[in-house]
Amino acid sequence: MKKRKLIIGGGLAGILVLVCALALIGTGGIASAKSAATNTLMPAVKDAGGVIADGKVIPQTGAELAFAAGGIVAEVRAEDGRAVKAGEVLARLAGYETAELEAAAAEQDLLAAQQALEEVKRTGPVLAAQAALDEQTTRENKEVAESNGWDDSTYEITRAKYALLVAKWEAALAKLGQYPDGVAAGEINLAEARVASAEKRLAAAVAGMRAMELRSPVAGTVVYLDLHPGQVASPGAIVAAVADLSAWRVKTVDLNETDVTKVKIGDKAILTFDAIPGLEITGKVAAVSAYGQNRLGETVYTVTVVLEKTDARLRWNMTAMVKIQPE
Repeated sequence: MKKRKLIIGGGLAGILVLVCALALIGTGGIASAKSAATNTLMPAVKDAGGVIADGKVIPQTGAELAFAAGGIVAEVRAEDGRAVKAGEVLARLAGYETAELEAAAAEQDLLAAQQALEEVKRTGPVLAAQAALDEQTTRENKEVAESNGWDDSTYEITRAKYALLVAKWEAALAKLGQYPDGVAAGEINLAEARVASAEKRLAAAVAGMRAMELRSPVAGTVVYLDLHPGQVASPGAIVAAVADLSAWRVKTVDLNETDVTKVKIGDKAILTFDAIPGLEITGKVAAVSAYGQNRLGETVYTVTVVLEKTDARLRWNMTAMVKIQPE
């Protein structure tokens, strides 16, 4: 008899479980399960106090760095956590020295071309003045011969002398025509073309050299470094990041097209952080994107919030909750 009671008790327990399950279904449990299972973007939460969205912490000043060219890493000068200056070299690829020599040679070629151009400009007026003097002298000699009748002379030797004077004057006149502005047009054009060509060669050589080194464009702290000598670096692959850790901002990632219309520059925002319970920082909306992007099937817009203070525990790409309070 006791055993029968136990069985009956177990049946009652099963019935209670079934009733609870039905109650869960009736109160939206299945709908909640479907929402969790589907990969759809949940809209930013709205309440009477404003618009709430998720965001990511990024530095006010920072850069993710990659080599422009591929190759083998030959030298690494940076260390994770070390402060660097803007323009400081963090690493270089093998072959950089050769590229540096090529750039130096191109620079010397440009200097020589520039000097040649300056020489043409300097000597041009002198040569032009000499050409003008030669034209005047030969013209006057021809005119004297004509006044003496050499051009009409019956003597063959006299006519030959006159013809020589005319030839000299024509040559001097042609020479003078090469200096319309006091400088030989052909010579200066050629010299300028040499300079332009040398400038292009230098620019290409410097670009090739720069592609083989990693420089920080900003002053800050190395917060990420994935480099070691002998490593093969792919062009465009992020291998380092530098940030100014003294100032941060947050960019929203899921603010939809309905909510973004309620936000404007200057609005107050309150930020909390998943990784730092209890930390709350106020900020101001500094930018509202005009271009929407698709994220999980929904159009979202980026709002940038500048933090009014910092915290030593903040890190790049930390998750933040942004509550914007439109005025």
